[in-house]
Amino acid sequence: MASPPAPEYVLLQQAADAFSTHAKDPSARPVSAAFAPGRVNLLGDHADCNEGVALSMCIDVGTLVLGVRRFDGGPSRVLSTYNNETIEFTTEELSSEIKISGQWSDYVVGVVSKFHSTFKLSQDFAFDAVIAGNLPVDAGLGSSGSLEIAMFTFLEALTANSCDKKQKGLLCHQAEREYAGVPCGITDQFAVCFGKKDNILLIDCQSQDIAHIPIASADVRLLVTDTAAPRALRGTAFPSRVSECHDAAAGIRAHAGG
Repeated sequence: MASPPAPEYVLLQQAADAFSTHAKDPSARPVSAAFAPGRVNLLGDHADCNEGVALSMCIDVGTLVLGVRRFDGGPSRVLSTYNNETIEFTTEELSSEIKISGQWSDYVVGVVSKFHSTFKLSQDFAFDAVIAGNLPVDAGLGSSGSLEIAMFTFLEALTANSCDKKQKGLLCHQAEREYAGVPCGITDQFAVCFGKKDNILLIDCQSQDIAHIPIASADVRLLVTDTAAPRALRGTAFPSRVSECHDAAAGIRAHAGG
């Protein structure tokens, strides 16, 4: 049986400990942190790619990003405690041609690039950061959306720049499609941005409107089970399924005269 996920305060301490050995400057201390939850979908897989309706809700595990800005002219450095890997990148690399590596770093670089271009940050902008989490990866719980929103929110705290939740969700959605090469819909990013305790989130993926549906009741229980079957989108038939759903939706609209 799998161990229960670490609570957030333990996660924060784990990230702080990892940062102390990761930071380029041994005397550096993290000054900003952001947490974003995972999600479960009740309705909407593939429907969001066709401007349909989705029902989603956040769960109490997620992704934490913690770090500090650098002013020494060096590159940004990001450590993932999931695999103990570190990536480095410069502002110049962010503005160069997009190169999809197929690794977790694509999500990070994509979000940082979108943030950098949106808020017109200086060319010498750089930071040290650590990614930690208690959210299983490739388990169908929105780990990529959680990572994207956590990274974007961390950058907001680090730079004192911010945008509304809708813009944040859309920018992170663009980052995943362009930098990770995943033709996803907006459900994951919107669910993480707009999720609310004891509520299901209704997302109209055409109008991009959202509504909260309260479910706080002693009669309601949501059970999330681990099937031990990995669920990944990159390197799978997911793009083909998206294309097939587009064709099916187009056929339905043509038949219905819409």
